[in-house]
Amino acid sequence: IPGTEREVRVFHVDEKYVWVWVGANVYTSGGIARLDKQTGQWRAWGTEYFAASGDTSRADPVYGSAADGERAVIVEDNVLYSYDAAKDTWRPIRTYDQAGPLTHEFALKGNMLYFMRGTAKKMDIDTGEESPLFSPEQLPGPNGDAFKNLEGLEFDMVHDRFILHPAYTVSLDQGTFLAVVPLNQGPIQTFPTSALAKPFGLVDVRMLDAAGTRVLLGGSASVS
Repeated sequence: IPGTEREVRVFHVDEKYVWVWVGANVYTSGGIARLDKQTGQWRAWGTEYFAASGDTSRADPVYGSAADGERAVIVEDNVLYSYDAAKDTWRPIRTYDQAGPLTHEFALKGNMLYFMRGTAKKMDIDTGEESPLFSPEQLPGPNGDAFKNLEGLEFDMVHDRFILHPAYTVSLDQGTFLAVVPLNQGPIQTFPTSALAKPFGLVDVRMLDAAGTRVLLGGSASVS
């Protein structure tokens, strides 16, 4: 991939591989690369693999990329691509509803892709079948509507669960929640953001990261 020293971001690391995307700009045409940690060898896929939209000049998988071992999925120009390890190529998932763009990172575990597009969803990357991750009605209390337009989703792979947050332009006095959604269909836990109130308050709250037992939130007033 020409210009790979620029605009490179690691999006997955496991015992065997390191996956990175290379953003397209004036220096690089963009693409995906993978390091085999055992052999030290790199494998790269440039624009010739991601031309479902007809544009063969650049590939810019910035807004969505996830991997699990040899399996990987990216979104480029609003088209989802799944890596076929047996054929060493990328195939577009044609059944994906391309009316709404994916503008948030997503997670892959096995053949299941978890992502955000208005609400939290899951997709079988082999069949392209897409369905809601959960129903807002599953949330306790009167504030389930807050999760019908989600902006934050972090996958805690260690515990097989998601941390969800509603649209980030909210203030604590609106009574919104964080939610923990287990993949095993267990009960959904919710935590009111009002519990985080400080004397100066937090406004425009957004989730920055979540892993294990920790959640990092940011606001226009502070980071807590």
